[in-house]
Amino acid sequence: MQPDTSAHDFLTDHASWLVDESPRLAEPGDIAEGTTRYLASRGIEQVGYFDEIAARMPTPEEARLLEIGAGVPVMLWTRTGYSPDRPIRCTITTFRGDLNRMNYEIGELSARSENT
Repeated sequence: MQPDTSAHDFLTDHASWLVDESPRLAEPGDIAEGTTRYLASRGIEQVGYFDEIAARMPTPEEARLLEIGAGVPVMLWTRTGYSPDRPIRCTITTFRGDLNRMNYEIGELSARSENT
């Protein structure tokens, strides 16, 4: 798979076993309708995912791609998507640690001031 690069992050999607059934996965860049919807249109339904988020110092290649100076960490967001019976893809997004923040909303949050 081809990494999608920008100044703040890059993404690598590991789903090589799906390329024969879903050839657009092998093309660089975004899939307009989103990868999950594209796979569903091909009969591959993603019903859930598992996330792991970690921070570490960048490899020399990551520092070059993200234009990171000394002392700036990266955040790795690894998302494994699952069909009802097996894992179907693993996406690893590498972010500059100094320019990104992650937020999650889980459950009913209508009382949260940003939602009113």
